Amino acid sequence: MSENTATTTFKPATARQRQLIADLAAELGREIKVPATAKAASAVIVKTIQERNAAMEALGKKPEPTAAQLRLLEKLGAERGKTYKVPATRAQASARIAQILAAGAVPEGNTTTADAPETEVAAAA
Repeated sequence: MSENTATTTFKPATARQRQLIADLAAELGREIKVPATAKAASAVIVKTIQERNAAMEALGKKPEPTAAQLRLLEKLGAERGKTYKVPATRAQASARIAQILAAGAVPEGNTTTADAPETEVAAAA
């Protein structure tokens, strides 16, 4: 008779989850402990995002671009040899990133400062 023993292994929190928790902690100005498991980390992320959104809504503010969005804009600018203006809101940052990615690569040696077109800013608001 064989024993049916099931072992459960838990996946550790991913690097992406740890980075998101660190970004949220910096945004909220407090320390957030990173849980050991990916499932627990996901729960902490959801709870923290809800807390942040409720606080922003109570103040009547729109959320600023995330650290991940800012890093991506910086990376895209470095790849394309451009400097992009930092958008005011997350929606504007998402629209700007989508626009940059849709435009594709810029030929080398073509370095300029690129601002978001007014139509993009209005559409993202």
